[in-house]
Amino acid sequence: MIQFVGFFLSLAFNHKIALMKTLYLHIFVLIFFSYNALAQKNVDFKPENFESEEAFDEATKYLYTGDDYFDDGIEWYSLALDNYEKAYEFNPNNSELNYRMGVCNYYLNDNFKSLQLYNKAYELDPNVNEMILYRIGQGYQFRLQFDKAIEFFNQFKSAYNGKERDKRLSDADKRISECENGKKLIKNFVGGLVVNIQKINSKYTEHSPLISPDENTIYFTSRRPSNPEDVDQLGRSYEDIYVAKKDENGIWQEAVNIGDPINTKNHDATIGLSPDGLSLYIYDGKRNGGDILVSHFKDSAWTHPEALPAPINTKNQETAISFSPDGKLVYFVSNRPEGIGGKDIWVADVENGKYKNARVLSGPINTVYDERAVFIHPDGKTMYFSSEGHETMGGFDIFKSTLQSDGIWGEPKNIGYPVNTAGDDIFFVTSKDNKRGYFSSMKLNSKGEQDIYMYVFPEEDESSMDMIVVRGILRDADSKKNIPGTIVFTDTKTGKKTEIIADPETGEFLASIPKGKDYAVNVTSNGYTLLSESIHPDSNQSRDFLLSLDLNNQSQCKPIVLQNVWFDFDAATLRTESNAELDQLFDFLKGCDQYKVEISGYTCNAGDQNYNYILSQRRAQSVVDYLINKGISKDRLIAKGYGSENSIADNGTKEGRIKNRRVEFKLVN
Repeated sequence: MIQFVGFFLSLAFNHKIALMKTLYLHIFVLIFFSYNALAQKNVDFKPENFESEEAFDEATKYLYTGDDYFDDGIEWYSLALDNYEKAYEFNPNNSELNYRMGVCNYYLNDNFKSLQLYNKAYELDPNVNEMILYRIGQGYQFRLQFDKAIEFFNQFKSAYNGKERDKRLSDADKRISECENGKKLIKNFVGGLVVNIQKINSKYTEHSPLISPDENTIYFTSRRPSNPEDVDQLGRSYEDIYVAKKDENGIWQEAVNIGDPINTKNHDATIGLSPDGLSLYIYDGKRNGGDILVSHFKDSAWTHPEALPAPINTKNQETAISFSPDGKLVYFVSNRPEGIGGKDIWVADVENGKYKNARVLSGPINTVYDERAVFIHPDGKTMYFSSEGHETMGGFDIFKSTLQSDGIWGEPKNIGYPVNTAGDDIFFVTSKDNKRGYFSSMKLNSKGEQDIYMYVFPEEDESSMDMIVVRGILRDADSKKNIPGTIVFTDTKTGKKTEIIADPETGEFLASIPKGKDYAVNVTSNGYTLLSESIHPDSNQSRDFLLSLDLNNQSQCKPIVLQNVWFDFDAATLRTESNAELDQLFDFLKGCDQYKVEISGYTCNAGDQNYNYILSQRRAQSVVDYLINKGISKDRLIAKGYGSENSIADNGTKEGRIKNRRVEFKLVN
């Protein structure tokens, strides 16, 4: 009996378990299919899919308005997205709506959100759009998930049979190549530190930074609201130029609108800064297809911008500009049809303030894709630019090229990760010492769309271009009034010159030159005598050179020491390092032929005085002979040796004796 009861209890128990298993299986299947149906079902914009007719009418109103803006083109995507987001509140599970919102976000620089929307659109309907696989690949590429991006690009190549098939497949191949480049660049991480300059960025777009030679001022472009009346037809603020400065501790302060007359009621953008920091170049997109304008800093204010003449500006678009340190070459970006690709880097000669001989830059710089944002480093040998070509990892990457001995720019090198990403990294400029770079990009820590970033170069690159700023002012030696003029820095070993023009109103100048070299400094100003100085910024120099250069009026005929004329020991033979200074003297004398010139030789008081007179006379004559050979009439030149007379320093010290061994010149009425 007990066994029989036990049998029935066991049977009932097992039956209960079986029923429970069946019930759980049905529940699991129901949940599974309900979940998948919910996750994968595309919900159309039809009345039966809405809780009320009013909700349907409201949702479709926003949807159709968004579609109208979307179909009008990229410039209307922000308004399209505004309406799509309102329609999305009523129906978040429509595949086409998610796809179009993803496209809008992508072109409005929110690549992160666009990938989420693309993936959801694909889950709802894998056939939502013939470009969906390509779009998803773009999203993963931007997130640096290159293997996953390649997988989707390959799927796209296999599945796509739409319009312009060859072009679309070529685009996918380029994307795959970019992903392969990206894998290599991340593997070969270059180091350094990328910093978002939070203080000057906003939730809006900031781009195109420019740094003053002393690195204490930054100019950039922003679309943050400034005037409620200065908005475009979409209700967005126009781009304006902003400026920020560092405080005494080297901390960037809040940026302010640079104001009139640079900013207007239309778009105004930074595109270049002269080597001395006193000329700001501006892009005007409404003028002549897109022109370059320039404003000069005079009397503590910016002048009204004026368009550059031909051949810089044309009926085509010109969008960036940078000058060689000596001011003899100007590099700029243009899409004129004689180029290689869309936008190319061009170069033109500058002579006496005139531009001529504009030509597309030769060598390997330009590609069939766009090149933008050219910047010539103060060393004159290094170019930074952005390109969609070469070995980019996606969008625009920043590249570096070095000028070769044959005058051709070398093969561009991607400056690597973490500066470059798969988005647009553009408009790279560097500090004078090449320790920091400034550029615009959209990264994970962007405050808004594009932000301004600073890149601190890794230690091993810091010594490659060690620069120092020389700043100063030109004055009348008697009145101490500021005067205009030209300053030429000449490397006494190589003869390489850096020419700077002082501000015509203030006499102020800034120059950026390499450390660890000896420089002859020659200053000319109309109506004044040539000034000769020398500076020696050694490799340990950390502070800027400050120079006050006082010039004598020619009519005073005061003697000027030629600081950079040297002779071999106990000889009258000119050393080759003297040539640069004597050439400057020759150029000066050509412009004041109403004067005769006395070249005066001096020695220290050591040794036989008669011998010193003879040696000083021979040295003065060597300078005269050099000038005669260059083309100065011998009737204008007088050589006179004074021996140890008229000492300018203490002969009791070694330094004093060196200063007393000199050559001077003076104008003679």
